[in-house]
Amino acid sequence: MWALGAPKDEADRQTRLGNQNLVALAQNCAQAGFTPIIDWIVPDADQLAQFADGLSPLPLWLIVLDPGDAACRARNQRREDSFTFEGYDDLVGGMRRAFGTSGWWIDSSGQTAEETLQLILDRALPGGGSVREMLEPM
Repeated sequence: MWALGAPKDEADRQTRLGNQNLVALAQNCAQAGFTPIIDWIVPDADQLAQFADGLSPLPLWLIVLDPGDAACRARNQRREDSFTFEGYDDLVGGMRRAFGTSGWWIDSSGQTAEETLQLILDRALPGGGSVREMLEPM
């Protein structure tokens, strides 16, 4: 069973449960003094509301990495564990309809993962931050 699987009601139930667990883990991390980051595909307003409601009163930033279909396909082909996904335009189109101008949409097609992370850190952290500092072991 997976999120887009059949039967749809069972896939939806498992997706809600997965989101509920992500929210609980993020709350636990925040209570322990960490800043939780949920790296997840949130395809619609209902699922975004589940995160917003569950994480309240924590601040919530919606950051959408949108490199475009061609960049996604090229990146996927370079992966050892590549997979076939033909629904990019439908997914992103649905997200744009659901979220409108909410959130921060980043075209990461011309960036490395490190460059994208640095862009996010520069905006998210007071005084910026260094990707190297974030990735170095303590």
